[in-house]
Amino acid sequence: MTDELPYYPVEDDFLACHECDLLVKVPPLENAQMITCPRCHYVLTEFGVHSYAQALSYAVAAMVFVLIAMSYDFIIISTATGKTHYAIPQSLTILLDLQQPALAIIFFLTALFLPVLVLLLAAYLLAAVQLERKFPFLIPAFKAFFFFKAWSMTEVFLAGAVVSLIKIAKLATVELGPGFIAYCLFSVFVFVAIRKIDRQQLWSGVQRLIYHA
Repeated sequence: MTDELPYYPVEDDFLACHECDLLVKVPPLENAQMITCPRCHYVLTEFGVHSYAQALSYAVAAMVFVLIAMSYDFIIISTATGKTHYAIPQSLTILLDLQQPALAIIFFLTALFLPVLVLLLAAYLLAAVQLERKFPFLIPAFKAFFFFKAWSMTEVFLAGAVVSLIKIAKLATVELGPGFIAYCLFSVFVFVAIRKIDRQQLWSGVQRLIYHA
């Protein structure tokens, strides 16, 4: 992770463009406003009055759906010998039975643990800003969120699962269980929740709590 985050006054921030490194002065924004780089037009930051509440709602909804996805069948495979029900936790057991512990760990981290960790960190930060409460460890939580969110790969797992199901469908009858639908919704809500969080605006909110409480 990066070193200690620098302190800038909330009213007078400067951002370096991620694309061309131009230093741009960022004034306080009003609802639905954004700042783009004058050189390359990259979106540096954008602000919405209800962005925090919306992101928090999506994060909570995603956590509900992942619990549903873990509790119900992911797929049901029908063959001449009968039906076999598969849930997400069984995937880990199957990989371990096949003596693939490394693959099981990668699957667990990227498809389950890290996305849930990112959601919990997001909910923690957003709740602090929404409630205007100075929770402990806000800066470590902020840095951890933006470090680990790149490793949240629910869409990669979902794409791999769909490809595998297409191949399996040629050999047997495949039914999608409630767990599959719930995981699809989980992936969508994770993506939307993360997309709703603007790094600069969230840092300004965290900074205001820490230095102006």
